[in-house]
This record gives sequence, C-alpha cells and structure tokens, in this order.
Amino acid sequence: MNWRVVGFVLLFLGCVKITSAQHRVLLNVSDAYELSPVVQALVYVNNNVAGVTDTDGRSVLMLPTGSTQLKVYAFGYDTLSQTITVRGADTLQLRLTPADVQMNILVVSGTKYIKPIDKLTVSMEVIKGEDLTRKITPNLSDAIERVSGVTILDGQASIRGGSSYAFGAGSRVLLVVDDMPLMTADRNDIKWNFVPLEIVDQIEVTKGAASVSYGASALNGVIQVRTAYPEGKTWTKASAFQMVYPEPAGPAGKWWGKEIPYQSNISMAHAFTTERGLDVVLSANVLDARGFLVGENERRSRISFKTRKFFRDGKIAVGLDGNFLYKKQGLFLFWANDSTSAYLPFSSGTNVSTDDLWTSLDPWVKWTDRFDNRHTYKMRYYMTSQPLNTRMEPVAHNITADYQVKRTLPFDIAASAGLSATQTIFIDGNVGGRHGGNLAGVFVQAQRSWKRLELQAGWRYEVFRIDTIFTPAVPVQSYGLNYELNPKTHLRASYGEGFRFPSGIERFLKYNIDILYVYPNPELKPERGWNYELGVKRRMNIGGWSAFLDAALFYTRYKNMTEFYFSQYGVVTDPLFGFGFSSVNVTNARVLGSELTANAEGKIGRMKIILNSGYTYVCPVDVDSMPELKSFGRLVQYAAETFNTIESNSDSPILKYRYRHLGKCNLDIEHDNGISAGVGLRTYSYMERVDSVFSFFIPGLDHYRRTNRNGSAIMDVRFGYAFNDRHRLVLHCTNVFNRFVAVRPAKPEAPRGIGMQYTWSF
Repeated sequence: MNWRVVGFVLLFLGCVKITSAQHRVLLNVSDAYELSPVVQALVYVNNNVAGVTDTDGRSVLMLPTGSTQLKVYAFGYDTLSQTITVRGADTLQLRLTPADVQMNILVVSGTKYIKPIDKLTVSMEVIKGEDLTRKITPNLSDAIERVSGVTILDGQASIRGGSSYAFGAGSRVLLVVDDMPLMTADRNDIKWNFVPLEIVDQIEVTKGAASVSYGASALNGVIQVRTAYPEGKTWTKASAFQMVYPEPAGPAGKWWGKEIPYQSNISMAHAFTTERGLDVVLSANVLDARGFLVGENERRSRISFKTRKFFRDGKIAVGLDGNFLYKKQGLFLFWANDSTSAYLPFSSGTNVSTDDLWTSLDPWVKWTDRFDNRHTYKMRYYMTSQPLNTRMEPVAHNITADYQVKRTLPFDIAASAGLSATQTIFIDGNVGGRHGGNLAGVFVQAQRSWKRLELQAGWRYEVFRIDTIFTPAVPVQSYGLNYELNPKTHLRASYGEGFRFPSGIERFLKYNIDILYVYPNPELKPERGWNYELGVKRRMNIGGWSAFLDAALFYTRYKNMTEFYFSQYGVVTDPLFGFGFSSVNVTNARVLGSELTANAEGKIGRMKIILNSGYTYVCPVDVDSMPELKSFGRLVQYAAETFNTIESNSDSPILKYRYRHLGKCNLDIEHDNGISAGVGLRTYSYMERVDSVFSFFIPGLDHYRRTNRNGSAIMDVRFGYAFNDRHRLVLHCTNVFNRFVAVRPAKPEAPRGIGMQYTWSF
C-alpha cells in the first residue's frame, strides 16, 4: 500500500470537509429607528475582527457551521452582542440602537433625524429608561415633573410658563409615543397612566413650539416617548413597589384611621425574537391605590404589546402595536379647608368617580425603495370611553394616519416631507351629544450640515373642522441654526411657530361640579404662538467626567391664547345668576425668560455620580392689560424689575396659574459594590395670580396663599442596593420633611411617603 497516496487522499478529504463547512453570511446592519444603513460598523466573530460594513450597511462573512458569537460596534450605538447558529448560506438583519456615549445623547424628536443633543437648534431634556428604575415612578407625569422648566398642575403640563390650568380641558404640550400623537379626541389632553413605562427606552422633552414637525397641540412643546424592542436579545423585566403615607402633612387630621393610604404596583415586560425573525414585546401593569385625599383612589390594569418583522434584507419592516387599559379612579377637586380638613373634599359633589376603558392600536410599515428613499406609514386608533355608564358615554374615537418620506438631496441636504390626517368622533351628553371633526396637514423639513454649522428649516400647512365649524389653513414655519464654536461649545438660535385648535370640551362643555359651573364657548378661536430662543451648550470632559452646561434665553408671543376665566356667561335665571367659568381667548400674551441647566455623569474613585439640575425664570404677561409691554425692551425691563417681587394685585399683567421661579435637581450616587443613594428636589415660587373667585368660595385658600408667599419645596431621598446585574432594591422617601404644599391651588401634594421597590431583570 502506498501510504503517501493514502495520506494525500485523507488530507484532501479533510480539506474538502473543512471547506464545505464554511458558509457565506450576508449581514445587513441598520438603525433600529430609521432603518437607515449603519456605515463603518466593526463586525467581530469570536472576538476577532471579521469585517466592516460598507455604505449600504452590509458586510459579507464566511462562517463555519454551528454557533458563532457576533459583536457589532459602531460609534453612537449600543454594542450588539448576539449568538447565531449557522446551518448554511444566510442573510442576517441586525439593528443597532442609538446609545448615550459619555453623555453624547442621541435624540430624534428635534428634527426627526437622529443626531447628538448638543447639535440641536432647540432646547431638549432627555430621560433614559434606566432612570425610571432608580426612582419609584408610577406614572409618566411623575417622571416629567422632574424635568427643569416643567410643571404639571393636576395632570396639565406647562413648559416654561406656556400653559395655564384649565381643569383638564386641552393641552399645549403634545404627547407623542413612538412617533405618533397620543391625545384624546374630546379633551385633547394627556392620559399619563396610559403610557407603558415598563418598556420605555427614552423620553425626549422638546421645549418650545414644535408644530412644524408634529402639528396641532405642539404649541408649548413635545413629550416624545420611545419604547424598546428586543434588538437581538431576549430580555425580561419585572418590578413591584409598595408606597404608604403614614402621617398627614401640616395640621391636617389623620382621617384614614388604621387604613393607611397606599400605592401598590406590579409591572412586567418580556421581549424576544421568534425563530422566523418576529420581534415581540409584551408588558403588563397593575396598580391599586388608596389615596391620601378622600375619594381619590385608583385601580388600573394595563397590557400592551409590540411586534416587528423585517423583510427583503431589512429594507421593509412592518408591525402592529397595541395598548389596553381599564381603571376605576376618583378625582379630588378642592379641599374643605387648608388646615384640619385639607385632605377632605369641599363637598361630596366636588369628587368625581370614573370607570375608564382606553384602547390604542397602531399598524405601521417602513420601507426603503431602490432610490434610497426611506418611507414610513403609520396609523393609530385611540379610543377613550366610560363603558359602565348607563348611556355608554362619554366615548371618543381618534383615528390618525401619517406618511413620511426621507431622502438625502444633492449638496448633502437631508430632507423629509409628510402628510397626516385625523378623524375624531366623540359622544357626550355634557357637550350636546355627538360631534365629529377632521384635521389634515402637510409638512416639509430640510437640514444641512457643514463642518461647524447646522441649518434647519421647516414648513407646515394644516386645516381643521369640527361639526360645521371650519378653520382656515394654518401655515407655520421654523428655522434654526447650531454653530460649533469649538469642539466643546455649541451656540444655537431658533424660531418656531405653533398652533392649537380648541378641544371639543373647551368649545361645547356645559357642566357643573358643586359650585363650579362651566359654560361652553363655540366661538373659541385657534391659538397661535411664535417662539424665539438663543442658547449655548458647553460640554466638559475632565478625567472620567462628562458634563453639559446649557444656558437659554427664550421669548414667546401668543395670539388668542385660551385661558379659563370667571365671569357671567349664562343668564340670571341660571345658578349663581349665570356666573361661572369658560374658556376664552386672551388676545395677546408674552412669555419672556431664561433657563440654566447642568447635567453631569462621572466617577470619583469607585462611585458613579449622575446629576440633572436646572433653574428656570419666566415672566408671563397679558399685554392687553398693560399695552406698554408689547414693546420687547419694556418687557425686558419689567421682567428685570419684578424678578424679586410678587405681582398679585388684580391689575397685574401676570398670567394666572404660573410659577415664575422653578428649580429642579436630581443627584444619584452609585458605588460599584451595589450601594446607591439619591436625592431629588423641586422648588416652586409663589403662584402670583389665581382666579379671585376661588379665594372667595373655597375655604382656606386665601389664608394658605397669604401664609405661603415664600414659595415651597419638596425633597425626596432614596437608597438602593443592587445584589447583582439582575436584582435591585430601592427604598424611597418622598416629601421627606413632610411639607404641606399645594402646587395646584386647593389640592395638597402627597404627605411624606415611604416606599420600597424591587426590580428584577434578565
């Protein structure tokens, strides 16, 4: 036997076997939000560099049969680590999620293009999803209230003094969840507890008019919530917290006896990708609360889901998302007095109980055509109802369709355009029965980047109809620039216009709650706003520290601003001789102010420190009551002269229900042994103007305002321990000094609360 021949044959067969085990795998790497290709991403196979993606986000690999560990690195994105099983030639789609790289926070809301936050032309604050687990956060409003320059009065958001309090009717701040508005058809308000916090990835708060990008109701700003996908990983999260309120604040009596007010909450979320490539996210939340205010209890159950499927090498993605909530809730309107009965209602008639069923369904599709145009078509059906009422009302339906296309034009101009349409139907005996309306709009935006300069411009055209009332087209525009003074300092300037159509409740509601009578105003006009801003953002990197300092000057003009006013709107035969509240147009209003924020993250030894803080000063005035303030120079002078004064007299031009000085600070310290501590502080100046009729009718309100002219502050503290990467325990004490505070007049904030939260993730 010729052993040389045998050896040659065996060697040949071995080589054939090895060669046959190599398979061609085509990777398509794209952005998880925009489906755009990720260029120059490094691909590692078993910790060795195996390829780099090209201009189409593609990389070809030759991989052996069996399990292979892939890692993909790209600047501005979270590192993707995934184990794949290779059986033959295949195509694999990978989606990278924008990351926070040393506080180089990437956002989408400002221009609908992903970019670093320091290159925006407008002011924006970002809340990362992991921040929600550091603090007990039962509702989205609790997270937003921590943002500098933002106040939430009994559910109504105001950014930099741009909104008043109107008893839940209308909002100048638009809530957007996964790029689609989530506002009710009848009230045009935000349902804070409908947002599934358990799957939130990032929250972006845009300050100032943003109607060009998002349409009506973005007059005062936008809250954009982005929820998470599996992104190649299977993950599960669960959390539970218990909060109790053992002692009332101030002189109020302990009305609850042995049944201490509490909040109990359980949340769960699970995300995975099926063998056929279907991304699935499931979540659920259950809350049971016995309020510290008599009658303000809540029981809710919410479930949500998200799905996503890619086709044609990642060029097409389709999905269906859904959210369902049922709750029973009591609402507390006014106290009986500001002392011994502060947590008791003015009367049994000023408490309202509701049974609510809310539903949203969102089908969508994204695709990239052969000309590299990126298209998005989304729909949202949003229904709010009270199904246990005998008349099955009120019920409101909101159906929105939105189409957008993005393309890079010659000279590197990034352009986007779109169409949107909304159909609303709501039925309520308190607004005269059935009403229907339509809203339609078209927008165009473009931006251009040079080495140091970013330019942005946009335009929108929108029309609105409700019943037979047709509102002519409302054109708005926006312009912005961002100039890189040096690699760490960016200057910005922006001008944006906004508008808001009155809600059905503001136009048609005729209702009373005890002494509060509300009259309709069908002639209510749309609001318009013009927002100007100058700002500078400074990045500082010292050792292991990264920080942003931001200073902004802003000026907003409003025309036909809607405010809730007390006057005689009925006839003398009506209750209270026809006196009551109605939404009316304030012809001209101005808001001038400044804001300074500081955000930092770094390490001192073995401790990681995270700081988010800000101070805001606003001077909101009705210039029709003091015409000389129409002059910008005179307004600046007035804002400076009254900086440390209280303008509460009846002829003051200060707009009602605003805080002129706001301070927010959140500091968290995390040791690498798992121990953490944090403190949160919210400060409010004196609310200078409220409706005088409230001081006359509501016991104790005038006394509370006279004895609390120095403002108020609420401090929270928290301590935590992370047993490992999966288990975390947090002890949280809210209002630690048990201060008696009424941020919204005649409704106290929570007394000292003591809570514990356990979070498990896998």
